[in-house]
Amino acid sequence: MNPYFLQKAFFRICLIKKPEVKWGLKKKFPGVLFLPHMSWKEFKFFKEVCSNKKVILEYGSGGSTIWLLKKNKKIYSVESNPDFYEYMNSIKLVKRSVDKLQYRFIDLGPTNDWGKPLTTTHSNDWPAYYSEIWNDIDATSNKVDIVFIDGRFRVSCCLYTILKVLEYRWQDTVFLFHDFWRRKKYHEVLEFLQEIKSAEQLAAFKIKDHINIEKVKERLKEYALDFA
Repeated sequence: MNPYFLQKAFFRICLIKKPEVKWGLKKKFPGVLFLPHMSWKEFKFFKEVCSNKKVILEYGSGGSTIWLLKKNKKIYSVESNPDFYEYMNSIKLVKRSVDKLQYRFIDLGPTNDWGKPLTTTHSNDWPAYYSEIWNDIDATSNKVDIVFIDGRFRVSCCLYTILKVLEYRWQDTVFLFHDFWRRKKYHEVLEFLQEIKSAEQLAAFKIKDHINIEKVKERLKEYALDFA
């Protein structure tokens, strides 16, 4: 059989959903291997975009984190579910990757399994989700090649990253935005981003030329507490 079809079949087997997994949360999650939680076509595109990149910033951790570590990438990652953060830190690959992974937990207050806030008790701290990880990034030696947006506060994460990329005058940073086309709220960022290519709901963008930075800041204020 063609190796390509074997790989595709194996990927689909690994994405069999189980209602419960050993780390104790009742949640649908890949049951066999740690792989990015996306379709085969999206994963193929994800691999293509990441193949020749070195430094990845990801909002939302999990299968993508493990896969990127296996590919020897430098990763900055944000997580808002304390149980899942603890679980990720128990994985041997994560434990031995302290030189490659800067992993931050951001306390949003009580959350569901996917890290979504259940109350507004910690809302004053919510902007830390998209901003605090940047304290770990050395802009001179670790230019972010890709920002993978697949967690909470997706519009804010995108807008804040646009501001940081422009501040550091980085060239060619790619924005990978998951679940993009089916969620119209996310389309707000199209004012500032130009599509490169998409695979189903995974879209790649670059920053448009000559955007209005003040407008980006205005939009960020509007979406600062929107955790979708």
